[in-house]
Amino acid sequence: MASAFFYGTLMSDDVLLRVLCGPYATPDIKQQKKDALQLRPASLIGHQRFALKGLPFPGIIRTKSEDQVRGILCEGLNANDVMRLDEFEGPEYDRSTAAAMVDGQRVPCQVYLWIGGEQHLESHDWELEGFVKGALVDWLKDRSEFNMSDTLDI
Repeated sequence: MASAFFYGTLMSDDVLLRVLCGPYATPDIKQQKKDALQLRPASLIGHQRFALKGLPFPGIIRTKSEDQVRGILCEGLNANDVMRLDEFEGPEYDRSTAAAMVDGQRVPCQVYLWIGGEQHLESHDWELEGFVKGALVDWLKDRSEFNMSDTLDI
């Protein structure tokens, strides 16, 4: 089983379960998947999160050791989940090894780093609350956001 640190749209249960379960999953299937995962508040030290110009999701990059990003550690991911996450994140992100801080402990995990170019970074942080209140509902309806991970539904 794999672990990943999420710092953006995947912190939303709605987005996470849409990616991991696909577009046609029943509420029961989504609940089973959620029950199989352990989600805990976590921080990633030595990284900084940025809003992306014209996009509703963020990116993080490695920075100075005193920088940190708050997010969640998702444990219990299987190989199919990781494959779906890789497809969802796309070529602008690189899955990399990291260590999240959870309750003062370093926990090995994967994280998707932004590699799409620093020219796309805003000068401010991205906020989950603004995404949930503003873009989430319409974004979930936009199948193009999930095209790559949906191709795995066979």
